Amino acid sequence: MPSESVLREDKSNFTIPHWFSYTQTTLGNNKICAISVVLDAGAQEFFSGIRVIIVRKEGIKINPVGLRYCFDTFPWRDSRRPSQNIFSTHRGYKADHRQSQAQSRRLIAKSPHLPGHLPLCTIVFELQDSGTDEDPSVCLTMRSDSNSDAPLRIMYDHAIPDKVFLAFLESNNVFRNIDMSSEGEDSMFFTRYHGKDSCITLRVLPVSGPRKPFPRLPFEIIRRIAEEAFADQIPGWRASLLSCALVCKSWYPLIDMFFDTLGLPPHNNRLSLRKVSNSLVMQPEKGRLIKRVDVRNFYPTHDDSEHTEFLDGLILVLRMSVFVKEVLLCAMPSTFMHKLLNALVQLKQVEMLMMYTEGSHHPILGRIGYPSIIDTQRSIANWKELRALKLSSWEEPRKVGAFCEAALTSRLEDLWLRNGSLTDTQLLWFASPYSKIHNLDLLNILGLSNTGLLALFDKISPTLEFLSITGSTVSRKVDEAYALDVAMPKMKLLRIATIDGDFLTHLSISAKPKTHSPSTQNISIYQAPRMNDTEALLKAFETTGWDVIELTLDDALAWNNDTQGRARQAAQENGIRLALHIWD
Repeated sequence: MPSESVLREDKSNFTIPHWFSYTQTTLGNNKICAISVVLDAGAQEFFSGIRVIIVRKEGIKINPVGLRYCFDTFPWRDSRRPSQNIFSTHRGYKADHRQSQAQSRRLIAKSPHLPGHLPLCTIVFELQDSGTDEDPSVCLTMRSDSNSDAPLRIMYDHAIPDKVFLAFLESNNVFRNIDMSSEGEDSMFFTRYHGKDSCITLRVLPVSGPRKPFPRLPFEIIRRIAEEAFADQIPGWRASLLSCALVCKSWYPLIDMFFDTLGLPPHNNRLSLRKVSNSLVMQPEKGRLIKRVDVRNFYPTHDDSEHTEFLDGLILVLRMSVFVKEVLLCAMPSTFMHKLLNALVQLKQVEMLMMYTEGSHHPILGRIGYPSIIDTQRSIANWKELRALKLSSWEEPRKVGAFCEAALTSRLEDLWLRNGSLTDTQLLWFASPYSKIHNLDLLNILGLSNTGLLALFDKISPTLEFLSITGSTVSRKVDEAYALDVAMPKMKLLRIATIDGDFLTHLSISAKPKTHSPSTQNISIYQAPRMNDTEALLKAFETTGWDVIELTLDDALAWNNDTQGRARQAAQENGIRLALHIWD
C-alpha cells in the first residue's frame, strides 16, 4: 500500500463525459470491500486503462482504520492461469501484487498529454466515517471531481492497462456504505447499499464519441410497429399509445394515431369528449386526422350539465373533423338540433352517416330526438362522397308535405330507414340520378304508397342487390298491381330479399330472373296470406330464379301435410331449397 500523499488536481481525469452505472453484490464478510470497474465496449477506445483512487479529507477525524489488500479470500482466487492450480499460494499472490504495483506506478507516471497516449479512466472514492465511537464503520462515496474544502489525502492508488479492474480491500472497521450519487452533469452513479453489502461495481459508458449516431427509423416503420403492438386493442391501449408518443421527439408523431383511431370501438376504453375537444381547440390541425366520429366511444353522462357539455363537445369535434368519413350520432334535445345541422352541413367528405336508434326520453333532459327528415336531407344534399345512410326515429316536419328543394348529389349505395314517417316525395329524394342503391332496408316506415314504392323501384331496380321491407305500411288501391311484383323482372342483381307478405304475391317468385351468378338467390316472405294459392305458387317454382325460398304462413288449413309435401317435391324438382313455417 503506498504511503499517503496529497491528491493533485488533474482535470484530464474529470473532463471526459461518461456515464457510470451501478450494480451490487452481497458478500458475507462486511469488513471486505470489493471494487469492480468495467469499461464498456464503447468507452475502451477513450482510455489506456483504469485507475482507482481512494482518498480521505485531510484534518477530518476518522476512527483508526487500516486499508490493505486482501489475499486470502476465496472468491478472487486467480483463474486466469488455466494451466496451473487455480488455488495459488499466498507467496505467489504477493509476488503478483508486487509486479502489479510496479506496473501501476509506470502507468501513473506516464503523461496523458503525450502524443498517441490515451488517459486512464480515473475513478475517485472518498473514505468517510459512517459510524460512532462505540460502533466504528467507514463508507466509500464516489467523487466526480477533485474540488474539496480540505486537501484530499490518497489512501489507495492503483492502475491497470486493462478494461476490467478488480480489487479487494480489507479494513479494520466495518464497511457500512450509505446511498450516494455522483455530482456533476456528465456522469451518473446509482447505489443502493444496505445490511452487509460491501461491493461496488461500476460500468463506464460513453455519453458521446466520434462514432456516427445510429440513423433514425423512418416514421413509417415506427408507426407500423405501433400498429402491430396495439392491434388487439386491449383495455388501456389508448393510454399506452399516448405514452409511446412521449418517448422522444421522433416518436411524437404517434400522437396522430390517437386521432386516426378515434372512432375505433372502445373496448372498455372510452374517451373523455371534453378532453378530446379541448385538444382540438389547442391543435386544430389534428382534426384533419379524424376519420370516424362515434358518439358511443365517449364517456356517458349522468346529469344536465354533463350532458350539455358532452353535446357541445360533440358539436365541436364534428366541426373540427373536416375530413371525417363516418359519423354515428345519438338523439339530443331540440335545442341542439340547429347546432348539429350547422356542423353537418359543413362536412364534405362523409361517406357514412348513422343515427343510433334510441328512446325519445332522457331521464335528465326530457324529450330527445333527431332532426326531421327534411332538415337531414338539406344538411347532406351536398355530401358528394356519401355512400351509406342509416336514419332512425326522425322528427315529423313542421309543415305537412314538406320536401327538400336541393337534390342529392352523392352516389348513395346503402339506404336504411327505420321507425319514421315518409311521404313518397321524401323517399324518392334518395333515388337521385347519381344514386346506385345496392341495399334498401325499410323498417317500421309509415306514409308510403304502392305508387311511390313502384316509382322508387323503377329507379333502383337495376342496381339493387339486397331488399328488406318489414313492419311498414304501404297504401294500395284494390285493383293496383303490387309494386314489387311489377318491378321484380328488372331486379336482375337482387340476391337477398326479406319481405312482409302484404307487399307481394306469387308473381314476385315467378318473375325473378334467372342468372348465372355463383351467389345464392334467397327470398324470405313473412305472414304471406296471398301465398295460400298453392297451385299458383307451385307453378311459380317452375320459372323462378330464386335458389332458396323461405315462407312463413298462417293458414294451416290451406297448408296441410299433403300440400306441404307437394310443395317440397315441386321445389326439389326445380332445384329450389324450400323452408316452410306454418302457424296454427
